[in-house]
Amino acid sequence: MNLESQPKPDESIEEGGLLRRFRCLSASEQGDLIYAALKTLAARCSLDPHHRFHSAEEIREECANEDLDERLGGTWPGA
Repeated sequence: MNLESQPKPDESIEEGGLLRRFRCLSASEQGDLIYAALKTLAARCSLDPHHRFHSAEEIREECANEDLDERLGGTWPGA
């Protein structure tokens, strides 16, 4: 997916303020928040830098493989 088509962050949000709020969370809450953020990011674009070298058919075949670890599914575009 083209990065230009991605939603732009709200420029009015101060990064330092977000960091201070993040530090107020427990370690478990921080982990949950990071997990949710990475899951959202993985749904928007591939985290595999080599995905563009695979054909759509190769990607479909790989995703159809039942032995494929579900954690890797988010790295494939369209998964």
